[in-house]
Amino acid sequence: MSEVQDLAGQLLGPATEREPKRWVGPAVGLVFLAAIGLVAVFLLREELLPGRSSIRRLSSSDVRERRIAARELASVRGAGVARALRVLPASLASDRDFLVRVAAARSLGRIGEQIVRRQERPSEVDGALAGLVVGLSDPDPNVREASALSLAIFGKLEEYPPNQLADVLERDPETSVRIAAATAMVLFRSIRDRHISALFHGMNDPELVLRLHCADSLGRTVPPVESLDLLIGLLGHDRMEIRSRASDLIGRLGPKGLPAVPKLMANLQREKIPEVRSKDPSAAGWDPVWSAAHALVLVTRGGSEEAKSIEALGRLVESGDPDLAVSAASALEMFGAPACSTLAGLIDALDRVLGLPAFGERAATLASAVGSLGACDPASAERAISVLIRALSVPNELTRARAAAALARYGPRAESAVPALTGLRDVPSLVVRFEASRALAIIRGEIR
Repeated sequence: MSEVQDLAGQLLGPATEREPKRWVGPAVGLVFLAAIGLVAVFLLREELLPGRSSIRRLSSSDVRERRIAARELASVRGAGVARALRVLPASLASDRDFLVRVAAARSLGRIGEQIVRRQERPSEVDGALAGLVVGLSDPDPNVREASALSLAIFGKLEEYPPNQLADVLERDPETSVRIAAATAMVLFRSIRDRHISALFHGMNDPELVLRLHCADSLGRTVPPVESLDLLIGLLGHDRMEIRSRASDLIGRLGPKGLPAVPKLMANLQREKIPEVRSKDPSAAGWDPVWSAAHALVLVTRGGSEEAKSIEALGRLVESGDPDLAVSAASALEMFGAPACSTLAGLIDALDRVLGLPAFGERAATLASAVGSLGACDPASAERAISVLIRALSVPNELTRARAAAALARYGPRAESAVPALTGLRDVPSLVVRFEASRALAIIRGEIR
């Protein structure tokens, strides 16, 4: 028996030498599969890297493939962003199909949103911006509009908008493209005199919708000091909305707008507001007197021209015109104590307005000014309180609320208003009830 075992051992070898042969087959299989995987990765690298497939298909002879590829690049991430920023401007500039060019412009804007969110600025952005500027002169209006809107997205990364946007706003035949240019301009971090001029040009456009867009864009910007001469010139424009917006922008310059003061004062009495609006319904909501008055406050407050501004506004209050008085009143309230000399005129103006058959919310502005300036002229307190008590009984809720708030400023001196204020604690208007209850507590000394 032992001889047989020895012979078997010689033929087969020791048991410990035979064990490894059990896993040789699976190991070879794994190596084979890994090799196949590496080959697949090598062969399919074009498809696996971000955006590579779409970039390759941008040069396809099939226009449908190019359209799909241009749209797909809007969603690239990571390393694909830089690649897309390099190739999309070329498609925007030279592809024969306008839909491919539109998709390229829009995709650049979508990529721009990613970049802005990350607050990064890769070097490829310069090429993208240059490509979008080229798109502004594309023969197809859809491409021009998409290029302008995508430029707007990149605006948060750039200091100034390109001058080509101003050219588009002034000259493009398509209203939608001009609107896109007006929208894009003010989304950059700063704005130049050239763009301010173009936006005011748009406010004189035959298309109402463009005029409104340009006015809104101007309302959201601070002009450079270099625009002051332009703005002063526009104070004499025929359109009241242009005069109003020019005054608004001068006010944003603060004391730097002092050279405009003579023209602003002249504009205070330039027109009767209702008459101008009746001639041009699109001017509804604009008030060049209000704008000029508030610009004077912002430019002259605390300076050498402050007294002259207050005097000019006081004359408006005493003019007998309720619209002019209201426009001046809100500005005088902003001046505060230095405008105390106008309080008697404001009380008279409020009294006159309350006697009109339809005064809307004009009395509310006057009531607020009377309350704000009341503390600086104790001699006028009795008459002011009497007129404000009268304002508590009008139908207009805002006027009643403002009158109650104004009476609260007089404190215990307004004891005679307690019955009228008490009657307002049960009215439906929440704001009127709140202001009346607060005024009562202050008059009675319960709160300060």
